[in-house]
Amino acid sequence: MISEGHPGDRRVLQQPVAPPITLPATRLLLDSGTIQISKGGSTAGINPQGAVVRSWKVEGRELLFSHPNPENRLRASHPIGPMCGMLYDPVTRERNGLHVIDGVSVKMPLHGGLREENWSQASKRSGDEAVLELSNVPGSPPTEMAKHYPFNYLWRLGVELPTDKKLVWDLSYTGLSEGRKAPVDMGWHLYLPFEQGMKIEGLNGLRYDDLTAWDAPAEGTILGPGAFGDRINRDWQIRLKSGPDGRPRTEFAITYPAAGYSLKMKLLSDRADTMIVWSNPVLGIGDFICPELWRGERNSWKKGTAEQVGFNEKAGLRIELEYVPGKAVAAKG
Repeated sequence: MISEGHPGDRRVLQQPVAPPITLPATRLLLDSGTIQISKGGSTAGINPQGAVVRSWKVEGRELLFSHPNPENRLRASHPIGPMCGMLYDPVTRERNGLHVIDGVSVKMPLHGGLREENWSQASKRSGDEAVLELSNVPGSPPTEMAKHYPFNYLWRLGVELPTDKKLVWDLSYTGLSEGRKAPVDMGWHLYLPFEQGMKIEGLNGLRYDDLTAWDAPAEGTILGPGAFGDRINRDWQIRLKSGPDGRPRTEFAITYPAAGYSLKMKLLSDRADTMIVWSNPVLGIGDFICPELWRGERNSWKKGTAEQVGFNEKAGLRIELEYVPGKAVAAKG
């Protein structure tokens, strides 16, 4: 049986059970609850169920991958938080999600559970921006996440199209537990189309750093130009810090030579220093690649490196995507 979890949370390489299904780039089902925003020739669809960005089109070209079933929140671009990845025992390496909060053992789901929640629409301004909120406060019905994350909080997600070629994704957390600090990591689990020969540019000089790997370089390898390409079945954890100051690399691009465009990415957070890159064609739902952009690291709750956010304090992650058209390059046969 194939697990639906993140491939980095499994220790054994899966065997293919079915060939991947390539979906047309324009095929995407949006249900009636999807919030539509637009700017010039650009449109985006955001579903409050899981705060999932299911579509972003520029000049009619779909730039995101989404599962064709709109009810599937797992295989679409969704928020991560209040932890990244899966918690594991630092001694046995067992990935059980267990953690102790206020003397009580709780089991955290993969990535914390934000994608399992039904968010509310806070506002939609001028047709080019939507804001979603998820809160857990006294007197209100508890969220599902509150069962394993016993804090009061406000999550807010803004999705904006500032120009007809840019999308801005802005996630923030506000602590609302008086006299308490809560561990908070967050990220964006992007799903993009996969193309043979695609590359991630801007990683030159960065270090590969991971617990496990399927088809990746040895831990500590310094990455070269166009680090990702050709081979699809891999799971990398890349530390975005580089240079003598140790600050995170904040800008890079994913290029699609055959399709003739690239996506520039910019991370605006001083703690956004991890990118997970993976793909899994054996799931049989299409060819995709996931560059997960994290403000945190794996097992940070156990390591003690998660940010501790107190009452009325905030943490956030802002990511900008820009579509850059170019000239298509025929694949080498």
